[in-house]
Amino acid sequence: MSSALEAIGAYVDRHWSSLDTPGLALGLTDRARPLATIVRGWANIDASSPVQPGHRFQIGSISKGFTAMAVLREVEAGRIDLDAPVTDYLPWFLVPSRFERPVTIHHLLSHTGGLACGLDSTGDVVGELLLLLETEIGSEPGTRFRYSNAGYKALGLVLEAVSGRPWWESVHERVMVPIGMGEADVIITNDVRQRLTVGYTAPFDDRPWVPEHGWTPSVWCESATADGTICATAEELAAYARLLLMRGHGVLAEPSFARMTARVAEDPEARGHVYGYGVKWIEGDRLLGHSGSMLGFTAYLVVDVIAGFGTTVLMNSAFGGYRLELARFALACLAAEAAGEPMPEIPPPSEREPWRVPAGGDGNGPPRWEAFAGRYRSWNPWAPILQITERDGRLWASLVLSSSDWGDEERALLRLADGRYRPDEEGSPDRLRFEAFVNGKAVRAVLDGAAFTRAVV
Repeated sequence: MSSALEAIGAYVDRHWSSLDTPGLALGLTDRARPLATIVRGWANIDASSPVQPGHRFQIGSISKGFTAMAVLREVEAGRIDLDAPVTDYLPWFLVPSRFERPVTIHHLLSHTGGLACGLDSTGDVVGELLLLLETEIGSEPGTRFRYSNAGYKALGLVLEAVSGRPWWESVHERVMVPIGMGEADVIITNDVRQRLTVGYTAPFDDRPWVPEHGWTPSVWCESATADGTICATAEELAAYARLLLMRGHGVLAEPSFARMTARVAEDPEARGHVYGYGVKWIEGDRLLGHSGSMLGFTAYLVVDVIAGFGTTVLMNSAFGGYRLELARFALACLAAEAAGEPMPEIPPPSEREPWRVPAGGDGNGPPRWEAFAGRYRSWNPWAPILQITERDGRLWASLVLSSSDWGDEERALLRLADGRYRPDEEGSPDRLRFEAFVNGKAVRAVLDGAAFTRAVV
């Protein structure tokens, strides 16, 4: 694999400025064994410590596949029914809904429950899920894809309800240990911090990041929720890639793996990305994987089910760019060398999009909107700033520099009969309200149960 490794390394070097990360570890594997780990950059900028193959990274939502497998193990054991309402296991999980069809375990696994994504504002799984009581089921369960971290948090509690122990013990014992990942960390605790690279983010929280801003260490948070807390090296995570390439052998029975990888719902915001349970097909029948984002970390795991190779891309940056493109190129190189074909040509780096200045307000709206417009802050590092703007006869909301899957794009708002607002998008479960008025201005804005307070700057 010398030619492939040389080409992949050359790609990383040529594209380094557009990858937007201080450091990187890229793991390569076939169906049987790890092939190599390629590292670049810094694990700790201040200490001038380079990334080493033994450094762990937070893999974020790639962890969802592990949770899905643990749930399917319980399905095989007869303790979980995929078609049962979630309330059979969590009676208190009563998200307001106008639909008769309940949210089932299948809906949580496939992101088709109509649930809000969640803003990770509490740091606690039960507290986070209780905030969903301020949202509503946005679309009839089973009819529409909407990515929901909250749904996978609930799956962790379902695992605990049927097993009588923390969800991470089930994931570790029933998924990670059998594939040789027993030494990797299942949850993020203070004890694992010394084994990780330092995670980096932008030094400013009120504007898009550009390279000229440089890096600052990200906020450190412990976390133990089933939507994304595994920490692993590139080689450790490659064991999971091999598990996918081997169709779950050693962990799942064939029917369970087929159910996990069945095409359930396409992401309308990423055409060609079709989700199963904790994994997605990427623009066809060849590539299977999942992305991951955490505070200060980004990742991607992709396997080529036809050629039989897998790659794991781990970055210690909140803005790691072109991860999927790097993974695609690495897999293409491995497949080419295995087939005795020439290496693919290294493409030029993509041109960076210019920083787009958000549009300001024009005051063109009802007088009551003057009480809402402005900037609101929170202590939540996932979503530090909520900006409310009135423009073109509409009220708009954006989460500036958001790291949450709610996104940071500006959304037009629609006023509801109860005085709350929601994004003017079909099937939106999100709800926004304004409260605590002082001198004619709202002091608090509450989005999906997460509170933001009006800021001076």
